[in-house]
Amino acid sequence: MDKEDKILGLLENIQKQISSLEHNTNAKFEAIDERFNTIDERFDAIDQRFNAMDQRFNTIDQRFKAMEELIISELESVRAELKTEIQYVHDELKDLRADLANIEQVTAKNWLDISRLKAIR
Repeated sequence: MDKEDKILGLLENIQKQISSLEHNTNAKFEAIDERFNTIDERFDAIDQRFNAMDQRFNTIDQRFKAMEELIISELESVRAELKTEIQYVHDELKDLRADLANIEQVTAKNWLDISRLKAIR
């Protein structure tokens, strides 16, 4: 029985060591789990910040698109107005040229008449 008691004592000692190792391992795993949970929380916070930034960028992008559409609309309106004004000035200038040509012809005819009257005298 002496050998059996020794073996039994050794087995109990081994069992205590295994139990102690198991306890230490579990404690280390719990510490690692806590660290991972902390890291997960930090990543969640970072994800929330990125989502908020994405929303802000989307809002800014929408504002820029709205401003771009407004600028394009105003530009087209101004372009149409300028085209109308330029066409009006062009037509007026054409009419003035025609009137000036008529005045030149009438003036030339008047000079001709004046020179004929002088010749008759």
